[in-house]
This record gives sequence, C-alpha cells and structure tokens, in this order.
Amino acid sequence: MTDKPRKTTLMQLQVSLSRKIILTIAIMITLILFVFYFKVPNPNMILIAGLVLCSALFGYGGGIVAALIMLGYTLFFFSTDNNFTEFTPQNMQKVIVSLIGIVADMVFVCSLKKEEIREFEAVDKLTKQLNLQKETQSALLNHMPALSFYKDAKTGVYLACNQAFAEYANKKVSEVVGLTDYDIFDPETAKHFTEDDKKALSMDEPYVFFEDVPDGAGSQKQFQTTKLKFIDETGRLCLLGMCMDVTEVVSIRKENEQTRAAYQEALNNSAIYESIVNALSRDFFNLYYVNLGTDDYIEYGSRTETGEYISEVRGSDFFAEAKKNARIYVYEEDQKQFIESIEKEKLLEEINKHGSYILHYRLLIDGTPSYVSMKATRIGQHIIIGISNVDSQVKDRLTAERAVEEKKAYRRISALNGNLIVLYFVDAADNQYTEFNSSKEYKELGIANQGADFFKSTEENSLRTIHPEDQELFHAQITKENILSTIERDGIFELDYRLLSEGLPTYVRLKAAKIEEEDRTFLIIGLFDVDAQIRTEQEYTHNLSVARKMATIDALTGVKNNHAYSEWEENINTEIKKGEQKPFALVLCDINNLKEVNDLYGHKAGDTCIRNGCAKICRIFSHSPVFRVGGDEFVVLLTGTDYAKREELLERVTAVPGDPSKIRIGETIAAGMAEYSKTRHDSVQKVFEEADRAMYARKQLMKASASIVDTEAGTITDSEYIPVINDRKHILIVDDLETNREILGDLLQDEYNISYAADGEEALEEMRNNIGEIDLVILDLQMPKKSGKEVLAEMQFDEDLMLIPVVVITVDQESELDCLKIGAMDFIPKPYPDIDIVKARIARCIELSEDRKLIRYTERDKLTGLLNREYFFRYVSRFDHVYRDAVLDAIACDVNRYHIITKEYGRQYGERVLRSIGEGIKKLARELGGIGCREDGDTFLLYCPHQDDYEQLFREFVAHVFTDNEMAENIHLRFGIFTDAKQEKDIEERFVRAETAADSVKDNPQKLFEYYRQS
Repeated sequence: MTDKPRKTTLMQLQVSLSRKIILTIAIMITLILFVFYFKVPNPNMILIAGLVLCSALFGYGGGIVAALIMLGYTLFFFSTDNNFTEFTPQNMQKVIVSLIGIVADMVFVCSLKKEEIREFEAVDKLTKQLNLQKETQSALLNHMPALSFYKDAKTGVYLACNQAFAEYANKKVSEVVGLTDYDIFDPETAKHFTEDDKKALSMDEPYVFFEDVPDGAGSQKQFQTTKLKFIDETGRLCLLGMCMDVTEVVSIRKENEQTRAAYQEALNNSAIYESIVNALSRDFFNLYYVNLGTDDYIEYGSRTETGEYISEVRGSDFFAEAKKNARIYVYEEDQKQFIESIEKEKLLEEINKHGSYILHYRLLIDGTPSYVSMKATRIGQHIIIGISNVDSQVKDRLTAERAVEEKKAYRRISALNGNLIVLYFVDAADNQYTEFNSSKEYKELGIANQGADFFKSTEENSLRTIHPEDQELFHAQITKENILSTIERDGIFELDYRLLSEGLPTYVRLKAAKIEEEDRTFLIIGLFDVDAQIRTEQEYTHNLSVARKMATIDALTGVKNNHAYSEWEENINTEIKKGEQKPFALVLCDINNLKEVNDLYGHKAGDTCIRNGCAKICRIFSHSPVFRVGGDEFVVLLTGTDYAKREELLERVTAVPGDPSKIRIGETIAAGMAEYSKTRHDSVQKVFEEADRAMYARKQLMKASASIVDTEAGTITDSEYIPVINDRKHILIVDDLETNREILGDLLQDEYNISYAADGEEALEEMRNNIGEIDLVILDLQMPKKSGKEVLAEMQFDEDLMLIPVVVITVDQESELDCLKIGAMDFIPKPYPDIDIVKARIARCIELSEDRKLIRYTERDKLTGLLNREYFFRYVSRFDHVYRDAVLDAIACDVNRYHIITKEYGRQYGERVLRSIGEGIKKLARELGGIGCREDGDTFLLYCPHQDDYEQLFREFVAHVFTDNEMAENIHLRFGIFTDAKQEKDIEERFVRAETAADSVKDNPQKLFEYYRQS
C-alpha cells in the first residue's frame, strides 16, 4: 500500500522558496500601495494583517520576508522626515507596537513549524506500523501449507501473498504486491480468476471449489480452492484465497475407502488453516478455533521468531473456560465487560450484525495490566478468535487524546475565565507537571512549561516572583501535604497572594482541586488574576468604613448624629425587653436663641452658635456619648460616673452667667433629664418623652426670666438628611403560582413584611407604587405577561428601581449567569435549599444593598444624583484599568451664563435646569458605557469610549434634556472634548483641557462643541 500524501499545515502552500518570497513581496507591496493611495491613517494594522497572512500561507519563507518589509516600512513611515533613525515619542510608541506584532508573528511561524514537524513524525510512525503489519501478514502467509494470498476486493490489487503463490506466479513476493491478475497472468487465466472472485464476493459463506491445474512439469494436479470475503482493520473489503493440492487425498479416497478417516482429517486440517488466515490482519499471540456445535476448541499459543506456533492445545467447553480464566488473567476492572462480551449468544449476535467483533481490555501479563485486542470472526460453524498485544499503541493514543482534551479543557476554561493566568496538571504521586500556555506576563517570569517536581520548582521560583511580605505565607501553605489535606476537608484549596510582574505587585488567587484518573491522583492547579477584584474590594471596604463613619457623625459638630442615636436606641430597647438594662438617664438639651442669631447675623453665626453649645455640653458631660438629633437639639446618655453626678451636671449645663456680657453665643442651653425606670418605661422613647417635657418646662422658665425670647429651632434640611435603616424589612415575592408564593411567604413572614405579585407587570407596578419601602424582591423567571429577565432588564433603566436588590428563584439552573449579568444580586434554585440558607442569603443581600446605598449617598451629588467630583475621579482611574485597550474621551459640559439665568428666573428654576441636565448625563453615560459627574455649579463631566459623531450625539442630548419649549429657548449648552484622554496621566488635567475646549465656544451660540487642540 502506498502512503497518502501529507496534508498542508495551516494553509502553507507547497511552492518553492523563491516563489514564496516573490508572492510575499507582491502581497506586501500591494498593501503598501493600497494604504498610500487611500491615505489610511493607521496603515500598520493593515500591514500587520498582511504579515500574518503571508506567514500563514508561506511559513518561514513568507514570514521572514514579510517581517523585513514590515520593519523597513514601519521605520520609514514613522521616522521624522523618513530618515529611518529619528522618531517622535508618539511615533516611537507605534514603532514598538509594530515590532511587538512582528515578534508575535515570528512566534506564530515557529509554532507552525513545530506542528509540521509533529505531523511528519506522526506520518513516519504510521508508515512504520503499516510496514510492520505488512511484514507480519506476509510472514503468517509464508507458513501456510498452501498457495495463499489476499487482495483488495474493489480494485483486485494483491495486498499480500506467500512464497508458494509468488513461485506459482513466477515472481517474487514483493513483485506480486500491488499488481492485479491481468498484470500477472495471461488474459484468459486472469478472466477465470476474476470470475471466481465475483462469485466469492456474492456469497455470505466461503466459496470452495475443485479444479485441475497443470504443474510446472505438465502433470495434472487437483487443487481445492477456497475464497472468502472479509473486512480488514481499516474497514476495507478484502478477498482471501487459499489453494491446496488435494491430489493425494483424492487418490487415497479412490484407492482405499478404508482410509476415508485420513482423508477427512486432511480436509479438516485444511479447513482449519483456511479459517486461521481470516485473522491475518493482526499479529496475534493467541488464536482460538472454536466449534460452535460442540464448543470444542484448539488454542494456538505464542509464535517463534520464524512465525510458527510453538504449541497447540485442544479443549472443550470454550466459553466456560474463557469465563473461568478471565477471573484470573483479566484485569479486575475489565472482568465484568469481558465476561459479558464472551457470552456465546451475544458474541454471535455481534458477529452476525457487524461481520466481526473487536474488544479492547487489559490482560495481566507478568502481573502488569496491558492492553490487548480480541477479534472474533465466524467461518461457517467455527469462530476464529485472535488475541494481540496493543498496549503501546493504546497508551500512546490515550496519551495523545488526553493531551488534546486537556488543551481543549484549558481553552474552554480560559474562555469562561478571562482572568485565568496559567493552569498546571500535577501528578500527585511523583510531582511531575505540565503547564498549559499562560499570559505573556506570566511567561516573562521564566517559569518552565514542564518539569519533574512541581513543588520544588514552585519553591525555587517563589523567591524571585512573589512579594517578600507574602513569601512566609506562601511557603507555609503551598505544600503537597497541606493542599491535599485542605482539599480533603473543604473540597478545594485557595490562596491569595501578590505576584511580582515587572517589579509591580499583582494580586493572584491560586486554586487547586483533585481528580482521579486511571487509578492515579492528579492536582489541577489554576492561577487567576484577581488584582482588580481585590483592589476594588479594598477600596469598597475603605469607602464603606468612611461612609459608615460619615453616616454616624454630625458634620458640623463632630458628635454622633441622629442615625447613631437610632442605632443606640434599638440596642437599648432590646436590653429593656430582656430585662437586662442597667440604670441610665437621658438629658435633652436645646440651644436657646438660635433663630434670632440666624436672623441677625446669618447662618455662619448660627453654625458657630451650635458648635459652641455642643462644646459646652461635651465639656460638662465628658464621660458620656452626645448625639445631635436636630438643628439645635442634643441628647446625652448618662451612665457610670456621669449618671452618679447627674443632678450636678444638669445644673451646670443650664447655668447662665449673671453678667450678660460674659455669655458666649450658643452657651445658653435649656435641658431636661429623665431617669430610666423598669416600672414606668418600656422603651427608650418613653424616657425621651419625659426628658423632653422636663426640657420644655425649663425652657419656659428661662423665657420668663430672660430678656431675649427664644423661638423654636429650625428643622433639619433635606440635603443633610441620612435615612435610618428600618428594623423590619419589606420583601416583595413575585411568582405566578399562588402555592409557591404562600409557601415562601409563610417561611419568611416572622422576620419580614411580605407583599406579593403574580406576574412581571404587577411586580413593576407594585415597586413603583412603593418607592423606598421595598427592601428586596424575590423574583421567579418563568411568568406570564413579563418574564423575570424582562423585569430585571427594565429595572436597570429606572433610577428609582435599579437599587432594589433582586434574588432570582427558578428551576432553570443554567440561567444563573445570565441573571447575575443583568442585575440579579443572588440566585436561589428550586426546590428551595434549607430555609436557613435561604434566610441567610436574603439577609446578606439586604445588608449589601444598604451598604451600597450608604456608599452611593456619600459619593453622589444631592441635587442630580450623579457622582461627585472626588468619587468620579476614582472611577475614572478604574476605567483606565478596565478599558486599557480602548480610546477614552474626557468631556465637559457647561451652561452658558448660568448666573444670569438664576438671577432672572430664580434659584429653583436654575436647580430644575441642572436636574434635567443631570438626568440627560445619566442616560448618555448608560448608552455610551461611561460615567458622569456634576463637578460643581453648572459644570458636568463625562468619561466614555470615543465616539465618531459627537455633533449628532450632542444635538440629540439637548433635544432630550430640554423638552420644555421655554427651557429650550433660554438655555444654551457648550461641550468640550479632550479625545484619547489617557495620553495625559493627570486625571484632573484631562478635564481641565475639556473645560478649556468648552470655554472656546462660550460666545459662539452657533457652535455646540469643540475639541481640545494641543498648542
């Protein structure tokens, strides 16, 4: 058989090197002329594409030539005055990018060459196997006591024959193979043989016939010829032939009928040899010839070096013996399959269905499991069963398949885990490992792709690749014993630490899991880039800490605020209900004359009045917490030392100097006190009310005796208000099945207020009617009118609804990722897990939502809801990191002559204008994938990916914002754009430039925007 031509590797054309070079030059020159003719602004992207194309088509020849042309053109195009040597900083960056592309292309070409070499090795190995198979087949045929051959049934080409047949054809064995009957014999004889072939191919049983054939001396000899069809291992239809000289047998039969037994035995032996030839496609080390009528069998054992069998064993009840021996010699894991397959009825059924039956299993050879192949074929009333050793072939195939599957698995894992850096496959027995291709940054660390001892290599590499502060932790945790024991206990091993990349620390997460394959234990170890995640969590924690502090501290006085008082009140009420509250007293203080101070001297003096009054209260009650609960109202909690001296301290705080000239602003305070009593007070509120009455009585007394009349203090303004987190939360359950709603409601109603909705539309209506009152939505996915996914999507475009946390419940487990992507906070499967798990998840979601609202409050502008300046610049920095490959623009928006608008139409009108612009900026940021900010006054900032048509974008923005005709006529906006803003490292400077561009069109009402021009 001739070898098939090797396929081209990755479209590499089979042409000479000179033609490859000519074609490469032609392609690259064509592309250069194209970019010059059409004046392409960034031609290197097209030329790099041509470079990759030439590399893929022409391999080394094309790749090197294309790279040289690309290098020369790059230096020419980007150099100053095309002198090849001088470059501007910006052009130098582009040269470096092109050089990286060229290097990447050469790496790509090298990988092509490696793949080509692997293909050559595979073809060479296959060729050797085929030649070995031919030699084995020829050797077995040569030991057949008859003229033996087999040929391709379709083409008639001889595939193998023995020496006896070659001598009959007056040729050598090697000369016969590849010829047809018409190539070897005269036309009449060839036609006779082909007609016999057709008869044999049309029959399901062997075709046996007798014919007289003259020998070399001209004497007539009688031959018995047997021809039968079979399918070889490649699936090809073949024809097997055997011609035996039976002249003497016939003579014996004619001369002496008493020797019929000898004649029959000769025929039987002939039939045996004919049947054995049917298994010639394999080099069997055991052959069994089984009589289906009696189950008697003949076993042919191992072969000698010349190919002859050295033993022949006869036996009875083959199938019972096979099952018995299987329990001794067949590998334990394969015994059940083998015994089921060797059942006589099942074996015959498979052979009748497919023509033959092949089974791979493991046999214990010298106590070691080795792969063998059993092939069974039926010849009349007999079965031929051959056993061959295929251990090396199977193990090579399994190794190759496993390597392919591991690469597939790595690619799939990489596709789903964009932050996967590298994956290791470690043999837990001997620590040998394979590293699957990783990121460029990780390759630069110089860590080997394969190695003999993963843990030793890891320890050596860690000294130069891991942050010094994390080395002790890393060495203590990354041991085989610790990883395996942790996996045994927790199911997975995880460790976060910092990796040094180009001298900079990057947070990574190492995860390890254990798998069992073929009685061996392996560790799958992955390294993930979690730098952005951990740094975001750290910033989130910091912001939350700041926000919590800001939420509980009064900005004007520095004491605890009303929010902190509510939390303290809740804790004390809990202790009161338990009957465990210790004695305490509340002092309610009110600063006198605040309104008069504000009216006479302004609010700055009013703030001084409040601060002075607070300082006096804190100075006197130095061991007690002080809360500012209103404009000029303070509450003091007295315990311990201050509680023991409460009467004395109360007198001091309300004391007024006799000389009015010595009274500082804010130091005239009315105060009332109430002491907690278990019998009179069942809550802090009752104590507070009693103290309030006492304070009011003292105020009245002071009014009667004072020359300055005090008035009620003003109430707290909306801009200073921080919402108090309610004790009992409100949950909306949305499910189209009433039974499901009631079951979940019954489980949660002891801890939460519950309301229900039967479909998506009803749920949205319920949420909009109860803005600020619903703390969590439990949402089913499959519902009429609007599905759960549609509800989630609509909530993301509604400022009032997008902050409500949503927990999805569904039987569709595959929807989890989609729901989380479009806004769900958590996912609970049906049927519900343990109710404690459900409650814990719900409580955690509500807590995270409140934290998010708290942070949102501190980072947002109160009038427009946009980010304030400080937090906006933080998010811009994050954008640079996340969109490091994108072009980002800094945009500033101002209102022309805003001060004149407020002067003419009033402050409220001006605030309405700013709110409208703020809503427009929010919408625009969502559509463009950017972020918006109100910097101060009438200035707004936007940071977003670059857009091609700002003219149309801004005109649509203005039309959307100013739908009111009056506002559209009176308000004129101007925009400034600093494009590709990341070129400026200073974030604030980017927007200064955008504002400069906006100012340039300040006095040009016909022009809506301008780009920042570098001077």
